[in-house]
Amino acid sequence: MANRNLTSDELQNAGILLEEIRQRLALLAGGDPLLLFAYRRKIVKELGYDERSKPIVRAKLKALKWGLQNGKCAECHEDMPLAYSELDRKNAADGTPLKTPNSFTPNTIKRAKPQNGTRSIDQSN
Repeated sequence: MANRNLTSDELQNAGILLEEIRQRLALLAGGDPLLLFAYRRKIVKELGYDERSKPIVRAKLKALKWGLQNGKCAECHEDMPLAYSELDRKNAADGTPLKTPNSFTPNTIKRAKPQNGTRSIDQSN
């Protein structure tokens, strides 16, 4: 499923919000560039968790999905070591809930990812 794109008005709203956030971060940092950097890193990290969950949650889900698939790739059904398996979501906006991602070999992910960066793995099963 393709990710939703923002409309022109939504892009404008996002730009306004981003500018407000930048101003607030600068105010919090009080002119300290290292503190401003630390605040930015913290915000980026936490927003990433909002989208993808924390690393320990993803690691547990990866192991669970690998086990449910009997250590085999969901696409090519080849044996797949847990360490080299990768989760792939049907719909990125859903985050990493249990039902959504399947586990694939890196080669399957690579083959399914064309130049434009979107994946074409069939996860209808």
